[in-house]
Amino acid sequence: MDERSTRETDQRFAELRDIADSLGLAVTGRCRYCNQPIWDPKSLTARAGSVCRTRHKKNDLVGEDSAKNHTDKAA
Repeated sequence: MDERSTRETDQRFAELRDIADSLGLAVTGRCRYCNQPIWDPKSLTARAGSVCRTRHKKNDLVGEDSAKNHTDKAA
């Protein structure tokens, strides 16, 4: 995904979030690592919850963002 399409997607997502807020709805998604529900705008943008973002930050820097490449030792 190039920078332009990412920016357009972020703008559309912000518009949808504003519409949902005006209707009293919450925008939610699922973490790409643990599949738990997320609703924080920063987490939705990153497609990962705050704990998983911290836990997998090193892997993301080298391009391993697939949930299949990660194991959850706490489970």
